[in-house]
Amino acid sequence: MGYYLEPYLAKVATIGRPILIVDGFAGPGKFGDGELGSPLIICAKVQGLIARFSKIDVLCFEAEPELVGVLESNLSKFPFASCKPGTFLQNLSSVDEKAATHTVFLYLDPFTVEGLEWKALDHILARIKNSGMSVEL
Repeated sequence: MGYYLEPYLAKVATIGRPILIVDGFAGPGKFGDGELGSPLIICAKVQGLIARFSKIDVLCFEAEPELVGVLESNLSKFPFASCKPGTFLQNLSSVDEKAATHTVFLYLDPFTVEGLEWKALDHILARIKNSGMSVEL
């Protein structure tokens, strides 16, 4: 993820629209052994690149109430990042709203095979396709 984001952001920044990076299954941000999880990998990379590119927002969803506070704390030093409690599917409308004006990167790596319904993504993918926006999934 960390290696991929820099060339991806360089490419989509040429579109000239704000960029939204979504971690649909964020977890607490880091593992019990201290290893960084996807939200903090994404934020660390964006932190180092944000001055070079257009506006970038990171939006993380976490379904487990006991992990939301931990994730919020881990994201607190990144002003461009926010956490929304609930599942990816429950929060899909937040992504849909931003897709009208943003280039969207959806990082969807569920801990289990539950919580990811391709049919639910049809609306957002159609909106992006019809508006000429960019989406990476």
